[in-house]
Amino acid sequence: MIRVERTVELNAPADTVWKTIGGFGSLGEWHPAVMACRLEQKDGRTLRVLTLGDGAQLTEELIESEEPGQRYSYRILSGPLPVADYTATLSVEPRDAGSVVRWVGTFDAKGASGDIAERTIAGVYEAGLASLEKKLA
Repeated sequence: MIRVERTVELNAPADTVWKTIGGFGSLGEWHPAVMACRLEQKDGRTLRVLTLGDGAQLTEELIESEEPGQRYSYRILSGPLPVADYTATLSVEPRDAGSVVRWVGTFDAKGASGDIAERTIAGVYEAGLASLEKKLA
């Protein structure tokens, strides 16, 4: 199992950050790789279908959401990323007058080396957190 974790410290309060990233359907509003995000309900599950810049689609399922804890976990069901058994958690924690956003994922490589899979997911997290940092600066 490969594990990737990235964090960013923000000057914005945790509640403000959570209002931006806390909705499972909000990824398209702050992640530069996501052109569109559509939520669906299927068999009692909440899914999000992400359309990426190249038109590829990624389908993810919400596993758990903790509003008071300002975190949610999800898994990838299908898509172009070189991963299998991918689960991740996105969370916000207060820190001094600001906050820390933490994105942690675990997965196996699929169709690529472990190094490529790890770099791909790290790049996804880094691009999203950098965009969030600009948005909330």
